[in-house]
Amino acid sequence: MDVGQDYLTLGVGSTWPAGVMEMRKHDNYSVRLDKSISSVPLRAQRMSLDKLRKGKAGFAANSIVQLFYDSSTKFLDRAREIPSHFDDDEFGSFDTRVRNALHDAMSHMSFKPNESQQEAVTWALKRKVGMIRGPPGTGKTRVAALLISTAIKMEMKQSTLQDEEETGDPVRQTPRILAVTHSNGAADVLVQALLDMNVPAVRGGRPASVSPLVQHRTIAALAERLPEVMKLRQQACDPNLDTMVRQAAIYESKKSLNNAQETITKTAPVIVTSCIGAQQILSTIAEDSSEEGATYPIVVLDEAGQTTEAALICALASAKARQVILVGDTKQLPPTVTTEDAELRKVLGVSPMERLLKNGIDEFVLKEQYRMPESLLLYPNKYFYNGEVKVATVGGADSNLHAPKGFPWPREDPLAFLDVGNDSEIVHNFSGRSNPTEVDVILDIVERIIAAGEIESHNIAIITPYSKQVQLFRTALHNASFRASKLANVEVGTVDSFQGQETDLVLFSSVRSNVLRELGFLRDARRLNVAITRAKRGLILVGDSKVLNTCPHWRALLESCYSRGCMLTHAEYKAKTTSNLMRSLGSDDDQRSLDLELNKEDKFFGLFSDEDDEEDDLFRLFSD
Repeated sequence: MDVGQDYLTLGVGSTWPAGVMEMRKHDNYSVRLDKSISSVPLRAQRMSLDKLRKGKAGFAANSIVQLFYDSSTKFLDRAREIPSHFDDDEFGSFDTRVRNALHDAMSHMSFKPNESQQEAVTWALKRKVGMIRGPPGTGKTRVAALLISTAIKMEMKQSTLQDEEETGDPVRQTPRILAVTHSNGAADVLVQALLDMNVPAVRGGRPASVSPLVQHRTIAALAERLPEVMKLRQQACDPNLDTMVRQAAIYESKKSLNNAQETITKTAPVIVTSCIGAQQILSTIAEDSSEEGATYPIVVLDEAGQTTEAALICALASAKARQVILVGDTKQLPPTVTTEDAELRKVLGVSPMERLLKNGIDEFVLKEQYRMPESLLLYPNKYFYNGEVKVATVGGADSNLHAPKGFPWPREDPLAFLDVGNDSEIVHNFSGRSNPTEVDVILDIVERIIAAGEIESHNIAIITPYSKQVQLFRTALHNASFRASKLANVEVGTVDSFQGQETDLVLFSSVRSNVLRELGFLRDARRLNVAITRAKRGLILVGDSKVLNTCPHWRALLESCYSRGCMLTHAEYKAKTTSNLMRSLGSDDDQRSLDLELNKEDKFFGLFSDEDDEEDDLFRLFSD
């Protein structure tokens, strides 16, 4: 589905009744659209789990499930073994082969991976079950793409081929890789990273669910560009041909298109799709393959911290994989599970990466990040990652880069918490929350920063935990004529939708501001971690300090901002922006009244009192 300001594009399946739109009797008519939960993911997961129970899911799926629930030494040792498809000295030692393949892969890249990233690739490829954990900005998706590029350049032995049986010589072939993610958006990002490295990746899934930037690499798009298919379609549209000939061409073109798509699926060196999409794409061709002849021997899961266990089994069972590599971060957002059953949500909300870590599977941790300067890295690094993350020495963020102009930063650091606390939170019917006051404040900030001319609108993002607040921001941007022209390219979205993304300036709207000091799911430390680690040049947090202070994670952040002099009250903001405006106009009038306004500023009363903190499970999880 594609949504614009004045249009809605929907993709419909083959069950859509033919001729419905053509048979309409009037030019103007109403269309009703009812949104319901798709049964496709549930059906795909059930089929994959059934295959697992019957022992037909392949080595990797069976091994993963054993490791989920059994941390005995024999299973852990088996996970550390070199995969059978790479364990053959007739092609040379594994270390030599992977080193040569990595060097070859790096020659096609526009950037040079650091030593930690290179080591992560060789470390993971050497294991049947490998995990790479990367804090924000460490280049997880790039590492996943580099790993895939390296793997397809390695030679492996396919012991069941008839040629070997006849000649006695090992058959050389390159591995085929299935790369999966939890969502279509994450799959699009991974495809683009692979294409940037000249990897011939193919994007699986419906074209309607794929980003326009990579739609040319979908299975359908590649099949439609084949000469045979194009020729038949031209015949089908040729009015000079007989009707029967054109109908035959239509039939043959559909047949050729289906055959072409199946051939591409069977032969593509790398297919990228969602975990559920993998089951839909590969289920038919995987049925006829034995485990030794796995459809895709290697499965790479990106954003593994957001994927459910059942979704991963879909991909592994469809590929009949022999090796699985997970790339992600368990301290960012977990899988999204929608259910009122708290116990079920607790069980399904554990990602496969988190489950494996708890049971003792080894991980490789990336420790050099390229996104944030030291001032923005300081708090998340200390609170979430025990200070183990460093700014990359080569190609990392420039610590000398000044904060963006147009905003009265309390200090030179590009970090500010703007305290807007007036109990302005609105609770909507059927759930959802918004805060119009924060919308007005943030849009005022954005206008001033864009007017300063240092940052363009497409490099600014407004993120918030609540979809109702996202709608309010988008409506405000669209309705005002000045904002529609100047701010049209400002990106707005939820925290969850921004995981894995980055931009120059981030403005965060916390929304919650109420007399009861209720915070809801803002207490989730992982959501906070994602929210404050998207910015490259500047981060402005807008919220009610009285409410946020009731959560230990937010309290720690506010203390960090306070100790560094990065706090700003709403009164201070208004006074300073007015003062700057008067100076720009060359007037000193009413300066005394501005000073009086500053003296009336809201103080952070009781913000850092010694009252007991409200604790929750996530606080204990990250306080170790």
